[in-house]
Amino acid sequence: MTKGVSIQKSILAALASCLVFTFVSLAQNRPVTMPATLFDLYRRSDVIFEARYARTEDGDIVRKDEGYTVVKTKKHFDVYSTLKGSSSKFFELTEDEYRYSGDQNGKYLVARSGGEAQEDVEITYGLRSGDSVLLFLKFGDDGRTLDLANDDEGVKKLSSDDIDVYRKRINELSAILSAPKVTPETVNAWLIRCAEEPATRWEATFELAKGYERLEYQEKQPKPTAQNKESSNGMIVSDEVDALDSSSFARALTVDQKGKLANILLDRRPLASGDSVRTLVRGDRELIDLVKHWGDPRLAGFLLEELKTKELTDYRRSETMRLIADILRDPRIESLASEYSNAYRDEALASEMFRDQIPAATTATEKDAMPDYKQTRSTVIAKFIRRASAVVAGQSNTEN
Repeated sequence: MTKGVSIQKSILAALASCLVFTFVSLAQNRPVTMPATLFDLYRRSDVIFEARYARTEDGDIVRKDEGYTVVKTKKHFDVYSTLKGSSSKFFELTEDEYRYSGDQNGKYLVARSGGEAQEDVEITYGLRSGDSVLLFLKFGDDGRTLDLANDDEGVKKLSSDDIDVYRKRINELSAILSAPKVTPETVNAWLIRCAEEPATRWEATFELAKGYERLEYQEKQPKPTAQNKESSNGMIVSDEVDALDSSSFARALTVDQKGKLANILLDRRPLASGDSVRTLVRGDRELIDLVKHWGDPRLAGFLLEELKTKELTDYRRSETMRLIADILRDPRIESLASEYSNAYRDEALASEMFRDQIPAATTATEKDAMPDYKQTRSTVIAKFIRRASAVVAGQSNTEN
C-alpha cells in the first residue's frame, strides 16, 4: 500500500468519526418531527386565514451569541379571507427570529416597518411584502392568542393560483370532517384530488406514504389475543384502526385509485411550451415510493429515463439507482447501486469543506494516489445504465 493511500484512509476515518459525532449532536439537540400535511394542519388549526404579508417589526434582542442573534419580532398580515374559525382583518404573528451573521447572498428582500427593504438578513419563510400566504393557527394556552399550528408548515407562501387550489381542497375537507361519519374511503377520494394538482400533490402523497409506513409497522406487530387484550401497564390493546389514521387510508386505497396515482407519475405529457423535459414537483418523490409499494411495470423504465436524461444531484442519482435496484431485483444492478452509493459517501467525507484538514506536506504524487471519485462514479453509472436497460428491455419483451 502506498504512503499516499494510507494517509488518505486515515483522513477518511477521522472525518467519519467527526461526522458521526456531529450528526448525533444535532439529533440530540433538534429532534426530528414528522412534517404536517394539509389533512393534519386542518385538524390541528382553530383558524385558517388567507392573507398577505405586510411587514416585520423588530422588538427586543432576546439573545446574542457568536454567529447569530435572536430577535423578538412581529410579522403583520392583512387578512382577506377566513377558511376556518373566526374572522379578522389583520393578524400579528409574534416570534423569536434567529438572525445569522455572514453572507446570506441576498436571498430575500425583507420589508421593514419603515418601508425600507434590506438584503442583509434572511427572514423566516422567505416572505416579502405583498406575498400571498395561508396561515394555519391554533389558540395558545390562554385561549385567545393565536400561534402557528405547525412551525414548519404553518405558513404556506403560495401563488394566487395555488391558493385557489388549496381553498377548494380546504372547503372540501371541511365538509368531509363535519359529516356525521368520516370514512377512509371519503378521505381517499379527497387525497386523489389533492394528488392530481401539482400545488397539493405532496399533501396527498406524503399522507399516503406515511400510511404505508405505519401499515407495514402494524402488520409486523403480534396480533392481540384474548389473553393479552389488557397489557401489563393497564392499557387496553386493540386491533381496531382509527378511521382518521393514515394507515387506514393505505388499507382502503382501491386498485382504481392506485392506477390513477401511477398515471399521475408515469403518464406525463410535454409541457405546453413544447419543453419535453418532465419537471418534478414536491410530492413526486413520495409518489414514486407509493407506486413502488404496489408495483407498476412502467416504473423501472420511468426511473431509468430520469437517470439518463435528468441533471440529478449525486444524492438523488444514488437514491434513483437504489429504487431501480429494489424494483428489478437483479444482483448485478444491486451491486452497482451499492458501489455508486459507497463512492458518493466516500467523496462526501473528503469533500471540499474538510480539505483544509489534509496535511499540507502531502506531495503531488501522494495526491495523485488518492481515489478519483468522479471517474469511479462515472464508470459505475455507465455500467448500471447498460445493465438496467438490458433487464428492462428483457422484461418488456417477455410481457409482449
